Amino acid sequence: MPNMVPHNFEHSDEPLMASFHDLVDQLSNGDQRRVEQASKLLASLGSSTAHDLAKILPTASNKMRFRIIMTLYAIKDKSVIPELIPYLQCESPTIQAVVAQFLGEFGDESAVGPLIGQLTNDASIHSLTWIIQALGKLRDKRAVAPLIQIMHNADTGSARYTAIEALGLIGDPSAINEIMKYVNDSDHHVYQRAQVALEQLHKNHGAYS
Repeated sequence: MPNMVPHNFEHSDEPLMASFHDLVDQLSNGDQRRVEQASKLLASLGSSTAHDLAKILPTASNKMRFRIIMTLYAIKDKSVIPELIPYLQCESPTIQAVVAQFLGEFGDESAVGPLIGQLTNDASIHSLTWIIQALGKLRDKRAVAPLIQIMHNADTGSARYTAIEALGLIGDPSAINEIMKYVNDSDHHVYQRAQVALEQLHKNHGAYS
């Protein structure tokens, strides 16, 4: 990993040199401009710095964790997935959500079990929708049964239609009859998503008309 990178935190004419630790310190800065610049510079270092950032997570505040995870999101290094998965159970729904977003974009089958597990852990609605979306993006059929359960038991229309969307992405025909229960739902967001999901399933399986 490069030890020094140029920065201009002080708007100097000549860029100064910042170490990894300098940039991490800037991530905890109250100045949003400096935070964004430090995150960008850390991301520019690429995968070589990803695990160094992940090692900071256990002792960081939730605000700092959020900034680190967003930096890791920009780096796009899948190798940090095992280090992020425990934060699906963070007390902060914002951290849960951003980790789920990372797993949905860059995860693999190793992320499916922990995401499914979180569906039954009374996740807040803020993080629940991100977890559902992540499972839809990963398209693993293990998620079909728990997503159907969420679809039927959801307390809000947003959780229900997000589960319907995820089931449409996964594309398992076993979900067809369950989704059909919502084609005339009183919530137009729900019935519209149900129609789209069923059209996707019909296209893939010819099982709906």
